[in-house]
Amino acid sequence: MAYTPIPKFSHGDQTVSAANMNLFGANDAFLATALAGDHFAIKQLTSGQVATQLNTRRWLHYMTITGESAKVVDPAGAGADVSLTDSDTSMAVYDLSGVSWLTQGQVYNVTGVQYCAEDSEA
Repeated sequence: MAYTPIPKFSHGDQTVSAANMNLFGANDAFLATALAGDHFAIKQLTSGQVATQLNTRRWLHYMTITGESAKVVDPAGAGADVSLTDSDTSMAVYDLSGVSWLTQGQVYNVTGVQYCAEDSEA
């Protein structure tokens, strides 16, 4: 099983098929397995949106937005931005212990990603 992007739906859309709706469950199962069974709220981000995270775990799982540069950003502006490797169509993993200014319990932002979540395992 792999992650499958979900088609965009609009309010009042009456052409949503059961197969498209079933992608939500299939993707949830894939992400739960990829993230060692952790359950979390997930939202698909679009260009220009920022994911705000609380650093509680070592590994950041993410999927970049095609054509954008993904970064870990200090919202206070004190630490330098850290670039993430482009992943485009698959989930990637980044070791947050490599971010010198990031400490346990600190809030940070992630830009240029469709999805991101922390996990205790790579």
